[in-house]
Amino acid sequence: MKKKMLIPLVLTILAAILLSSCEANKKDAPKDENIVEYNNFIFNYTGIHWVTEWRNGNNVYQVPLRFNPLQTENVTITGEKWIPTKEIFITFDPESEGLQYTALGAGELSNNLVTALGITPIAACSKNITNACKERPIITCEQNESLAIYLVQDVPTQITYTETCIKVQGAGMDLLKSIDRLLYSWYNIQP
Repeated sequence: MKKKMLIPLVLTILAAILLSSCEANKKDAPKDENIVEYNNFIFNYTGIHWVTEWRNGNNVYQVPLRFNPLQTENVTITGEKWIPTKEIFITFDPESEGLQYTALGAGELSNNLVTALGITPIAACSKNITNACKERPIITCEQNESLAIYLVQDVPTQITYTETCIKVQGAGMDLLKSIDRLLYSWYNIQP
């Protein structure tokens, strides 16, 4: 009779040891590098973009950005933050290096402005020296009365607000990092 009671007791103890061992392994297991939690937002990496859900009123948007918020924390922001409400010029120097990154960044910025924020982007140039700029408004931060975002291919990677212009700066893919940092700020994911 004692043997019959001993066997279930031993099995119960073994099961408890195995379960606690499995739980300990779960805690020690590496985190999924394709998921980042930041300021109560979950970001999933799709191979190209970090995607999170963002709510604007009753609408929920899937926000795709090239960098997650942890990767943009080192982008400095100076000046007093403001957010456009209706429309904004997106301008660039057509003679700058790395125009492929400027074009990519302008496209992703424009997509986020229209889709989630309801802001109309207007393409502009800082100089009228190419066919692409021939029919575009000429806008710079220095000569501007309208609201504008000036995409600048240069170091350091930073964002500078003035009264009517936001200079978003970075070399190569760092320009997209600055653009993402600006959008995270507007989405209130980062300060």
